[in-house]
Amino acid sequence: SHALLQRFSIETPAFDVGVLAHAMHIEVREGGLEKADAWLIRRKDGKGILRVNANVRSDTRRRFSIAHELGHWEMHPNLTQGRYCTETDLTDYHRSPEEIEANTFAACLLMPRFLMRERIGNVDPSFAVIDSVAEEFETSRTAAARRLVEVTKHKVILVASSEGRVDWTLKSASAQYHGFHDRLVPPTSATARVVA
Repeated sequence: SHALLQRFSIETPAFDVGVLAHAMHIEVREGGLEKADAWLIRRKDGKGILRVNANVRSDTRRRFSIAHELGHWEMHPNLTQGRYCTETDLTDYHRSPEEIEANTFAACLLMPRFLMRERIGNVDPSFAVIDSVAEEFETSRTAAARRLVEVTKHKVILVASSEGRVDWTLKSASAQYHGFHDRLVPPTSATARVVA
């Protein structure tokens, strides 16, 4: 993703990802999808068509969907001719290697390390910082939180949970691993106290 940003001289957050797709010879069209968030097809002439579900009203989700498909375009040229990506694919951080790669590509494209480091520097990670990043880079809170953990020099472990179970975890490079995955949220944790 960094090479793509350099190729098109993108140096600011919240750039128009649709314009980037157009510059890559990928036409972005609205509608024509019901169950998928986005769909990408490679044409024989080397150009592409990227459809975005018209029911996706969130600008941040739309931006991430387009960036995710650009990830498939750049990283998986021989995977399939046409590719549908659902909301589940856009939040897949542990099942499909291709979806994980496309999600990582999208996060790195929308929140490049060099811009993130300028914003977060040595600031202690917090939800206020995450919200600030999400707003400035026009991404979701989850994408901003994951990217902050990937970029920060602080010891941070991000844990996503639902219904008392840990869905996934992500640790910063300097943090020690704690085996949370597929376990119950510890009853003494801040999360358990807030939910209770």
